[in-house]
Amino acid sequence: MGEFGFDVVYVDAAHRDFVAYTDVAEVARRLLDAASDVSGLAQLKLAYLAVDLAKELIGRWGKKKVAVLADEVFQAVGLDKAGIYVKSLLNLIEYPPRSYEKIV
Repeated sequence: MGEFGFDVVYVDAAHRDFVAYTDVAEVARRLLDAASDVSGLAQLKLAYLAVDLAKELIGRWGKKKVAVLADEVFQAVGLDKAGIYVKSLLNLIEYPPRSYEKIV
């Protein structure tokens, strides 16, 4: 995705892993902070941070092409909140903070 001009945020919530392909250093720093959380909430923080960072990449930093890849997030947020998580991603596409070219 990076070779096609996308800023990419990948999180594997269950394994507290992430990859960020972006020139915005704050993205990687915030993902690292969430992944290294020792309170037992790291998985949950990573899952929701992926959505928040996508919003910020578009709204705050004016990125036009953003990809969010979220692995094992339903285990992190719980099946009872999976619908809310999916809806937050859909809202990002339907009601973006700024115009964009593509969101994947």
